[in-house]
Amino acid sequence: MNSINQTITNETFSAYHEAGHAVSAVIFGYPVSGVDIEPRGIPGLGMTLGFTDVSLPAPRTFLGKGIDQIRPLLIILLAGTYSERIVNPNAELDMRHDQSDGSRALFYITGAICPARTKNGTLTTESEDIIINSRQINDSFANALNETEVFINECTQSIENVAKELLKAKVVSPERLYQLVELDIK
Repeated sequence: MNSINQTITNETFSAYHEAGHAVSAVIFGYPVSGVDIEPRGIPGLGMTLGFTDVSLPAPRTFLGKGIDQIRPLLIILLAGTYSERIVNPNAELDMRHDQSDGSRALFYITGAICPARTKNGTLTTESEDIIINSRQINDSFANALNETEVFINECTQSIENVAKELLKAKVVSPERLYQLVELDIK
């Protein structure tokens, strides 16, 4: 594949990835300030080909409160990869660094299941709690992946609408994003 086609392909993959995050956030009622497919460096994440600016709650708000409290957050985090699979069946969930979607989802699951303790003024989860709860953590992660796949299948039209808009304009305003999603859920 030549470099021009590779760029077009990566841009398409990125548009669907970001559309998945944006559409799921809108549907679950989290504010989205914008979505784009503009390459940039993000501290802790490195180079990214797009960005969805969504306001997610701080982890301390759900620590130790159970998996049901974070199901929408997990779908929002995982929706990027599953949406990208609409056009790229080889898309894989990134778990390589602590700010990747997969790692953040696993962190949220661990925090929701394991009790949080304060140590030196910082909330932490003990290693032994993670080991004790590892089966529940793994099962919850697998369930979140399955639930995300079902969600994406139900919202494919909205995701495609947003991705196409991103490919045309590179940026979708919050107003336009909400219009595109609203068209599909009416």
